[in-house]
Amino acid sequence: MEDCPIKNGDGKKRLSIRGLGNLQAIRRLQHMLKKFCPQIVFFMEMKLNYYRMERCYCRCGFQNGR
Repeated sequence: MEDCPIKNGDGKKRLSIRGLGNLQAIRRLQHMLKKFCPQIVFFMEMKLNYYRMERCYCRCGFQNGR
């Protein structure tokens, strides 16, 4: 699956980025967040432990919403 916005039937954009366990994927996520400025980010089916997910939140500039 490509890392690009996917328009749904309701016209809302969805992003799909896989593999947040590696630094390259986190950088891709940071780029997408900067490019599209989403109001809500939802992480689904994460296999990262609490500390690795915390590091991902911090690198992406999130302070709340765990």
